[in-house]
Amino acid sequence: MNMNRKLSAAATLLSALTASNAMGQVSNWTNSAGGTWNVFGNWDAGIPMTTGQSAVFGLGSPYGVSISTISPTIDELHITNPDVTLVVVPGRTLGLAGATSTNNGLIDLNITGSSANSIIRIDNAHTMNGTGAIRLRTLGDNARIDGPGTLTNGAAHTIRGVGQINAPVTNNGLITGDISVSLSGNTLEIQSDVTNNAFMRAEATSILGLEGTTIDQTGGGSIVAADAGSVNVNNLGATILGGTVGTEGTGEFNIAGGGAATFDSVTSTGFIDVDPSGNLNITGAGLLNDGVIMLNRTGSSANSVLTFVDSGMLTGTGEVQMRTLDDNAQLNTAMGSTITQSASHTVRGVGDLNASFVNNGTVSADVSVSLSGNDLDLQTENKVNNSLMTAEVGSDLRIIAVAVDQLGGGSLVSNGGEIQLNDATIEGGTYFAPGGGVLRSDTGTQVLSGLTLNGPMIIDPSTVVLVDADGMTNNSIVELNQVGSSANSVVRFTASATLDGTGEYQMRTSVDNSQVNTDAEVVLTHGASHTIRGVGEINAMLVNDGEIRADVSVSVSGNILEIQTNDKINNNIMAADAGSNLDIDSVTIFQAGGEGLGGTLLANEGNIRLINAMIQGGQYLSVGGGQLNTSFGNSLLSGVTLNGPSFINASHNISVDGDGLVNNGVMQMNPQGSAANAELHFIDNTVLDGTGEIQMKTGFTNTQINTDPTFVMTHGVNHTIRGVGNINAALINNGTITADASVSVSGNILEIEGEDKTNAAVMSAAGGSILELTAMTLTQTGAGHLLADEGQVRFNGGATVVGGRIDAVGAGNAFVNGPTTFTDVTNNAPLVVDASDTLTISGDGMVNNGFVSVNPGQSAADGIIAFPADGFLNTAGGGEVRLEASLGNSQIDGPGTVTNGPGHTISGIGTIDTNFINGGSIEPGKDGIGTLNASGDVTFASFGSMNIEFGAANQSDRLAVTGTANLAGTLNVVPATGAMATLNFDYVVLTAGSVVGTFDTENIIIDGNLITRVIYEPTQVRIITRCIADTNLDGAVTAADFSAWVAAFNAGSDIADQNFDGNVSPADFSAWVANFNQGCP
Repeated sequence: MNMNRKLSAAATLLSALTASNAMGQVSNWTNSAGGTWNVFGNWDAGIPMTTGQSAVFGLGSPYGVSISTISPTIDELHITNPDVTLVVVPGRTLGLAGATSTNNGLIDLNITGSSANSIIRIDNAHTMNGTGAIRLRTLGDNARIDGPGTLTNGAAHTIRGVGQINAPVTNNGLITGDISVSLSGNTLEIQSDVTNNAFMRAEATSILGLEGTTIDQTGGGSIVAADAGSVNVNNLGATILGGTVGTEGTGEFNIAGGGAATFDSVTSTGFIDVDPSGNLNITGAGLLNDGVIMLNRTGSSANSVLTFVDSGMLTGTGEVQMRTLDDNAQLNTAMGSTITQSASHTVRGVGDLNASFVNNGTVSADVSVSLSGNDLDLQTENKVNNSLMTAEVGSDLRIIAVAVDQLGGGSLVSNGGEIQLNDATIEGGTYFAPGGGVLRSDTGTQVLSGLTLNGPMIIDPSTVVLVDADGMTNNSIVELNQVGSSANSVVRFTASATLDGTGEYQMRTSVDNSQVNTDAEVVLTHGASHTIRGVGEINAMLVNDGEIRADVSVSVSGNILEIQTNDKINNNIMAADAGSNLDIDSVTIFQAGGEGLGGTLLANEGNIRLINAMIQGGQYLSVGGGQLNTSFGNSLLSGVTLNGPSFINASHNISVDGDGLVNNGVMQMNPQGSAANAELHFIDNTVLDGTGEIQMKTGFTNTQINTDPTFVMTHGVNHTIRGVGNINAALINNGTITADASVSVSGNILEIEGEDKTNAAVMSAAGGSILELTAMTLTQTGAGHLLADEGQVRFNGGATVVGGRIDAVGAGNAFVNGPTTFTDVTNNAPLVVDASDTLTISGDGMVNNGFVSVNPGQSAADGIIAFPADGFLNTAGGGEVRLEASLGNSQIDGPGTVTNGPGHTISGIGTIDTNFINGGSIEPGKDGIGTLNASGDVTFASFGSMNIEFGAANQSDRLAVTGTANLAGTLNVVPATGAMATLNFDYVVLTAGSVVGTFDTENIIIDGNLITRVIYEPTQVRIITRCIADTNLDGAVTAADFSAWVAAFNAGSDIADQNFDGNVSPADFSAWVANFNQGCP
């Protein structure tokens, strides 16, 4: 022993002796060799046995003392010699009843490992000072410190080993479970309350057991499990108030099954294991965790539970690891309490997070720490997420029947795992998927309020996602019913809101199995950069500023996207992609005007189908083989521009209102050739404009263009209607209307009928086609004309044409097939007025530059051109009316007087059954010699003419006039084909009730010495052939003809003009003599 230690021991002994009065009777140990307590000779003042006595162990050398045969109870114990070891042997107790003891040496309890108990009993509050240690060396109650008094363990003093501390303790020094001093067992059991102001430990391979105790560490104490050591809370539980709980190396703080630890404002710096059926309760201000808390790390079906009893903070840099699925690992709060997790703390794993929870750190479903299952369930109480909630690879973060408030800027993150919503509410914040994974609507109904999706989302069958007034921003892909189930996946907006972002909804299963809806009176605004594509139903009341696409490429079932239930506003694009159908069913799409801003329906290789739909404004555009179709019922186009092919199918109707229709594509009507009707119906005064065409593809009433009564459709300058069927509409045609069998699948007739029409451009009949005008008035203005362009323009019963022209190209012709009226019409076409039909000419008459054939079939039924009032038949280019059938079977009828204008010809064998003025040409006969009848008076104008052909056997053309024939103008006489003038033939070319006057000019035949002479008689005009010198016209050339020449000369008669110089002069006498001398055949 060195000098310093000896001096210290001496000083301690002196101090103890000086304090003898305070301690009562003091007995000092005197045997430096050691010995037993109960030997009188070892003490200087007798054996200390009872209260009022104290024992002092001094001296300066090492020695040992055993309490082996007695169990003394003294006031105080002072081991001042650090080399002293006091042993309480099994079966013995050392009682301390005073206030203070000093131990600078060792006090050992049960050094033999006996099952008999070695005990230090604290009878009153007692402080153990000194630098020494009490060593409990045998397990269980075989080495223990008992009460009832409270033991204060001094700042430099240690209690270590195994066994039990049953006395209340205030620890200002060190209490440690330490197998290194154990003869039996490795656990130091703390079974009474402890105020720990310093250190409590479990050394390597040792256990510090907390059994039914409260450890008050508010003075700054700590409980530490050293490397390979363990602090255990058994089924009796323990409460730790404040201070620190920590571990070193592989040390652990274990809460055993059936045990419950309560931490009140504790700091944890190490590893805490909450075993199955174990509970860790947090009270006070919460828990500062810089370590790891594990819940159920064995995968047991029994539950490990961490519960915040009071609202508190879960802070620190550590984490809670929940390692077993479902309720086998739980993080809870008591009713009314909330956990607030700090920014640097993490909760991860699997199990149930039932707590009311404010997350400023990380909550992570993480199968990498799991022994059983891969789901972390956020349930029971609502959560606030201001930071991160994640699902790691292979893990599911399930949010079940709770709300997660992310308005503080929180994020849900898939790092390769799934976040599953089960009747969940997410308010605000963001969802990301940087490492893959998905956000899934797994079961029930979810509410997403102001959530931004930066990662994929799946809405499973039989689930509903509700979006409130805060809307949704989607920058990724949201899939509805990706498995093709017959159960429904639904997104429903419950308040007017915006669906924004750069992402897209993919509706993957048809009909109602994928739905985007709104509640009543709720409007969804679809953002400019967002897309909804796929199949299914969009029932929402919608303002579309983005893109909506029917797209079979994302479908697992069907190819139809149905736009239905509520009206929509389309300011951008609604499209049908390749192989897909966009069905607009029983709703209005506003694309322009007061509602829309100019949207587009885009048939992008797909079909847009109208089903009792209304499209207002905007445009339809086609790419590739895209089409706009009527699919069912009656649809309305209002101010729409069609820039692609469209179809009005059989049994369907498209109406157009006052805002009109611009068609720059091809609209096909009834392309199937069905017996059911396809109709384009104009329901207000409006315009059909554009550069396109309407193809009417099935005849009769099976293809119709109509207007409502009193309304007029104006057909634009650059637009075309062609094909077959019926145009019943009241219209003004500034474009082109063509009967065209080349686009027909049934029939070749385009019927212009119903309401009256105005034609300012062209209505035509193409080759093999018939343009029929029936029971209506066509008023032609400006350049308006009817054109038989290799086809036929046919006028049926009740047709009236006012003004304009009828033109023909190639084999084109016009045909009157029923009562028809022309008012001031110019005809430039071959025109047939058929048997039993009447063409009435009203107004000033008709300019006929074509060939008009009346009853060319020579039927017994009458073909008539009728003039109800005075009128003309004029021509600008050699027009002709031929009365093809005899007598009344071909007529020009009155009661008006008919004037045949200059250059115009009336020919044939029929009847002019009215008063007639001929300023043109009359040509009786048809394909040879014939008689033309006139039942009224006939007046020949000076500029008119009559052309007569003669043949053999006194046969010639004849004009048979019932009334008076007032002659003037020119008579032209020519031989019929193959005929020639012969001597003394006599032709009656005109008969009349009365013949007045003569022709002004007689173009007769001179053939050698033969000449035709015109003979005017009171009721007829004859043409005779005579020799030129036969001036008395008796059929022979004799001397009597000289007297006749003289008489003719004196009368100035043409007969006297024998040299045919147009004058009657003396020179004609010489010519007569020459002609006389020539003789007569």
